[in-house]
Amino acid sequence: RIMDAVKPLAPVELPLLEAWGCVLAQDATATYDIPPFASSSMDGYAVRSADIKGASPSSPAVLKKVGEAPIGHPPKESVGVGEAIWIATGAPVPEGSDCIAPIEEIVEQGDTVKVLKEFDTGSFVRPAGQDLRRGDVVVRAGRRLGGPELGVLSSAGYPTVPVHPRVRVAVLSTGDELVEPGVEAAYGQIPDANSFTLWGSLAEAGAIPKRLGIVEDDEVKLRAAITGGLEEADCFITSGGVSVGQRDVVKRILEGLGTIERYKVSMQPGAPQAFGLVEGKPFFGLPGNP
Repeated sequence: RIMDAVKPLAPVELPLLEAWGCVLAQDATATYDIPPFASSSMDGYAVRSADIKGASPSSPAVLKKVGEAPIGHPPKESVGVGEAIWIATGAPVPEGSDCIAPIEEIVEQGDTVKVLKEFDTGSFVRPAGQDLRRGDVVVRAGRRLGGPELGVLSSAGYPTVPVHPRVRVAVLSTGDELVEPGVEAAYGQIPDANSFTLWGSLAEAGAIPKRLGIVEDDEVKLRAAITGGLEEADCFITSGGVSVGQRDVVKRILEGLGTIERYKVSMQPGAPQAFGLVEGKPFFGLPGNP
């Protein structure tokens, strides 16, 4: 019944950094190949595999250096028979080249280079679309966005994404017996622990918790705290005041604000629970003990 009553928040479009921790509302697909061009995975020389077949330290392949291919720029020259182009890691592979000879296997001599080892076609070349092809799903709907997801979405060209925003949850502890941590407790009083436990658990689950502090067992003050908190929250959790005692006033307040059902779970103490919709928002009433 709880799952039937709780619905995802309506999607919103957020910039990537603001979308961290949110749940993606629809599949994000690649609009182009990633990487979009064949690139070198090593610093070295772009060459033709046919020109360096059989190369070794004792019998190197001697090639003419005809240009450079720095990262971030399209190659200006192509590789012909017996030629080589210096290339940086990540730079586009020049036309005519089908492999990269790493710089560790090169001896440079003026405008010529000696290749000390043969390499097959495709060696140290990252082909276009190696990671993702156009139309592939980058991140699936329903996934919570963390650092890796933000990175791949950025690489796919998404400045913003549609997400279900992080749920804002108000947390309120009730009871005359509670004091804030560090406050000297009178006889019969204890420091509030539940709201801090709930706050931490909610944050770990991806919500945006807001601790409203402690309210004593006073109907007027509790009603004001609950109605005020609901204005800035998508969900509300109270700790305390939901059992059958005379001082358990939360249940009486809730009955006047929304549709609330009370339950019991198989634990003792802590069996009384409450759930419902207050002003259309999910409301969870938890016992103060344990």
